[in-house]
Order: sequence, then structure tokens, then C-alpha cells
Amino acid sequence: MKKILLLTVLIVLTAVLNAYTQNHNEDAAIESASMDYVEGWYQADAERMAKSLHPDLVKRAVRKLSKSGRPVLADISKTTLVEYTASGGGKDTPKDKLFYEVTILDVYKNMATVKAVSANYVDYLHLTKWDGRWLIVNILWDDRKES
Repeated sequence: MKKILLLTVLIVLTAVLNAYTQNHNEDAAIESASMDYVEGWYQADAERMAKSLHPDLVKRAVRKLSKSGRPVLADISKTTLVEYTASGGGKDTPKDKLFYEVTILDVYKNMATVKAVSANYVDYLHLTKWDGRWLIVNILWDDRKES
């Protein structure tokens, strides 16, 4: 009876350890993709930026039309974001103002939501596990202004 109980405990502990390891590995991969996006921008590293983004990425921000003040969604694609990054991105941000903070808000199966706060922006990233890699599919962002 003791052997069966010990074997049962070992099986349960192994399952818990495997689940923890898998979750930890997923979190690390999600954080890595998110940092490729943020650091890629500030280092003007278009290759690093591109590898973090899904081909169908849409990055959006709420803006106001200059004449009417009516809100609109301004969006850019992966191609445009990579081009902006290659042309300098946030590379001119003063070093003393530069920082990044990436927080994983939620993970469910093959979806994740991440908040990325940096020197100039607040971004909410939606990632998906695509072909074995975590990629950003949606970004909602705004300028970060000092209060």
C-alpha cells in the first residue's frame, strides 16, 4: 500500500513540475518576443522587430482628426512598422530617459496579453503561438506623457 501511495505522489509531483516548467518556458518566450519588439524599436533593429511580429500584424492608436476632433483608429502594418524601425525607430531617445518594462498580464492556451511600458509609449500587445513561436498579432498603443 505504501508503494502505491509513494508512486501516486511521485506521479503527481512530476505532473506539477512538468506543468510549471512548461508555463515558465512559455512566459520566457512571450517575454522574449515582447522585448524584441520594444528593444528592436529603440535600437532601430528592423530584423529584431520583424521576428517578433506576425505577418498580419495591425498596430493601432486612437487619434483625433485635426478639423473635427473626431476620434479615428490610425493603424499600421508589419511592413510599415519594420520600415519605421529601419529608418531610426526610437534610436534618438536620450539614454538617460531609456527604459522598458514588460508585464505579462494573461496567458491562455495559445494567446497572451502583455503590457509594455517604455520611455515614449504604452503598448498593449496580443500574442499568439504561431508555428511554435510567440508572435505579436495586435498592438494598441499611445504616447506616454510625463504628468
